[in-house]
Amino acid sequence: MVKVFVPTENKIQVRRSVDLPLVAQERRHFGRGLTYFGLPSEGLYDILDWKDYLSKIVAVEKGEPQEPARKQALLIANAIRLGLSDRLVLLRGEINRIILDGKDDYGTRLEFPFELCNFDYGGSLLYPDRVRVDALETFVLRQRPFDFLIFITTNVREFDKPELGETLDRVKTEISQLSRPETYPNLDTFCEWVNSEPVQEQVLHVQYLLKNLGEFNRYHVCAYPPVLYEGSNQTRLLHYAFTFRFQKGASTRVVSPQSLIEVLNLPLQVLRDSHLRETERRVRL
Repeated sequence: MVKVFVPTENKIQVRRSVDLPLVAQERRHFGRGLTYFGLPSEGLYDILDWKDYLSKIVAVEKGEPQEPARKQALLIANAIRLGLSDRLVLLRGEINRIILDGKDDYGTRLEFPFELCNFDYGGSLLYPDRVRVDALETFVLRQRPFDFLIFITTNVREFDKPELGETLDRVKTEISQLSRPETYPNLDTFCEWVNSEPVQEQVLHVQYLLKNLGEFNRYHVCAYPPVLYEGSNQTRLLHYAFTFRFQKGASTRVVSPQSLIEVLNLPLQVLRDSHLRETERRVRL
């Protein structure tokens, strides 16, 4: 028996209420159907919600460790049943290794670029080997010079507390170097607040990471308010969305129209009981 993934009502609402408008916006930006890359699970749930905006689907499925082929075959069978097989390419293996190696476990090449990317990790981002960070860095580099929209979902349980703290220190240093002390008099208070709130600390890390990955690769990056919601087995998840717009001709790191301060002041949205609300920030810069 294959253990299949069944999305929660919260996850469905995030895809339809938060993500779908951004997918539609990206479709308008390109004026054509989008090429998708990501982890849709064997049920292809996000694909079904966004299929009217997609022209090609590159799905990654690792499968279960003991018998990976069964879940991969189920994904293909569902694609055929749903009339999506003519648009589908299946890559078999672990998504980070596929990105870093440029091919899946069977040698099928990962062909760039993609306009819509969905990294539904579920787990943490900062594993000791930094494989997910390395894969994201490689992915953004390989996407150049094409624009794209990226979704990232992580578990709120992040175990590398020292790196989260050091990232906060880097943010504080950057702001201090680029402004006078009186410009942001509550910077210390802001950092103390973030450091005391594990969710806010993780949000700051992911947003700062993606902003820097993009700008160093000559992309203007726009971050959208992240969403905190409860997934399967009462797992708390954070969902992020970013657009990347390549700046042709730039030779150095670019500076996005959305400033670092604007990113740090983005509200955290919380989805609970089918109601999406913005949390009130205790401290703003």
